[in-house]
Amino acid sequence: LLRVVIYDDSSKKVLAEATFDLISVYACEGHTLVLNDDRIRVTVLESIMGSVTGIMNMHFRLLDVKNIDSGLLGLGQSDPFVEIEKYSTNEIHNDDDNEEDTTNPNHWVLAYRTEHIMENLNPVFDEFRID
Repeated sequence: LLRVVIYDDSSKKVLAEATFDLISVYACEGHTLVLNDDRIRVTVLESIMGSVTGIMNMHFRLLDVKNIDSGLLGLGQSDPFVEIEKYSTNEIHNDDDNEEDTTNPNHWVLAYRTEHIMENLNPVFDEFRID
């Protein structure tokens, strides 16, 4: 699974979020996945899937991002960036001396963070690779 979270740079507030299955992404090479009521578009440029892991080259385009930076005169616009997280089932151990060891096998791990695009409610982000 992948989770896409769109943030505003200045406020760090979540503007939108979507989760999708990796299998559907790999199956859409060269195509565009449309998420979150047509507001998040993920284009997979290349995918190579091995027996256990894979690699994807992709880029994101956001449409009509929620504007939370309008300011007093209504002239400002949000400064969005995207974080892509992978769902992991690897164990995490808490090694803090003050606490008992705990295991949390299911959690989200940051896989990639896009550049920040200032004052843009319809940004197109640079191509990137996720392993």
